[in-house]
Amino acid sequence: MGYLDNHINNLLGLECRSSGKDCYFLSFYLPVSGLNNNKIQQQIKSLLHEGFIKIDANQQIPEPLRKTKESLIPIFENKINELSSPQKGLAGFAMFNPNKKPDNEGNEIIIVSTRKEPFREISISKVFDLDQLVWLNFIETDALFLSLNRNEAKIWTVNGNSTNLIKQIENEYLIEEDKEHLEEYSPTKGSSIIHGTGSNKPNIRAEKRDENFLNDLKELLKKDNLTVGHKYLIISFSSYFRNSIDPLINELKNIFPKMIITTTDKSLNDKDKIFAETHEKINRITKETIDEELSKAKENYNQYLDNFEDITKASRDRNLFKLFFKPDLEKPGWIEEDYIFIEKRPRGRKVKNILPWLVKNVIESGGEIYLLPKDDEEDSSTYLNIAGSTRWVEEK
Repeated sequence: MGYLDNHINNLLGLECRSSGKDCYFLSFYLPVSGLNNNKIQQQIKSLLHEGFIKIDANQQIPEPLRKTKESLIPIFENKINELSSPQKGLAGFAMFNPNKKPDNEGNEIIIVSTRKEPFREISISKVFDLDQLVWLNFIETDALFLSLNRNEAKIWTVNGNSTNLIKQIENEYLIEEDKEHLEEYSPTKGSSIIHGTGSNKPNIRAEKRDENFLNDLKELLKKDNLTVGHKYLIISFSSYFRNSIDPLINELKNIFPKMIITTTDKSLNDKDKIFAETHEKINRITKETIDEELSKAKENYNQYLDNFEDITKASRDRNLFKLFFKPDLEKPGWIEEDYIFIEKRPRGRKVKNILPWLVKNVIESGGEIYLLPKDDEEDSSTYLNIAGSTRWVEEK
């Protein structure tokens, strides 16, 4: 299940309860990384202005609807001020009747903070535009990058086109050991000669120190929920940890079984190099995984689908197990109750793109999602736009 499930269900419920009434539904999406509340409020005012101009250009709207914009702005502003700290983006929704003054308490206005950056967009129509919200709820391609050396560990997030340092942990056990080492092996006042003991005590200490440091790092990843919203963990390590890295990866895979964890033999601390290495790793892992899974799906021909009609039918039967598609693919359709159609339905709600809803269907039924790479003449899988495989053979 995704972290926005409750919001999606609440919005669908609000829309359903207002069916047949003289209501309009406003939806907007706004990237807000690096913006303070004042800047966000300015962006929302601009976006609302764009939305009402767009609807006025497409159809003659009643005069009361023109005035609704000015009534909505202060309510949205109050809602934004109530947010503790917006994450990567905001999604805003409002249901209103142009013949009535909006509820000042904002009970029919919802602001949602998103972990990923949405595309800037606004729509005003007879249904909410939930496509992006569903998409943001389920698709995770962001990565954590862990840079590990003897003295410290740094954790970076790589999201879209940005790379940010979020944690830096010094190896405090190293500092303590250096201090103890100096105290133990410093010459006494009466002697300038230091005698070796021949013991392996320093090696035992070093192993224990490294073990403690890596344990602290694992606890930090768990306790601070740093992995939430991230699909990949890429570890860059210095040669000092070459004997510890395999056990560390095995433990992390047990702790975070849904993450894809891999390493790079490059010791990186530069922001741009981390960004480039992360995307190179993700692209390679993605291509290898898709090639393998797509090959398996095609081998099982009776359960392989390659068109929207068969794929949506399988989704309605809760039989769609694996879904492959290009992330920029769009296909309009209808959602009736929780079922997805490409043909018009008498009680369905029209959506601009059924892909997010297919993703929702597959994830909720325990299936798997694979994003096909962009066009590459050397990769035959990129000639596909969409494909799927089923749990059992579909009746034609």
